[in-house]
Amino acid sequence: MIWFAATLYEMEQYHLQLPENYDALVIHKREGIRRPVHFLFFKYKNRERLIAYTVHLRHDDSKNQYMVYKTKANGKWLNGAVIDGESLQSESKILASLKKAIDEYEGGISNIAYRELF
Repeated sequence: MIWFAATLYEMEQYHLQLPENYDALVIHKREGIRRPVHFLFFKYKNRERLIAYTVHLRHDDSKNQYMVYKTKANGKWLNGAVIDGESLQSESKILASLKKAIDEYEGGISNIAYRELF
């Protein structure tokens, strides 16, 4: 489980269409520091900055809430996700397509903003 001290900032919600008729709604994007891990009397300090996305994933009648994490420094996604409060260590096809869709959406927004700037 990832413990996360976050700073919430305003962002616009957006929809993503995924394969196999999955519909994703990205509702939060938070930035924060991964908290240190305690093991017995030792404290491992890994103060890495992360970006956390809260996503509602809907398929037909089922609806789940995912939290996916990516590093801020190099933009690398962490393996797995947190689904409805439980940690998911395996990478599924839908989860991989969700992460790719978020990258493509945010990359497109930054390109448009850069073109409007100049």
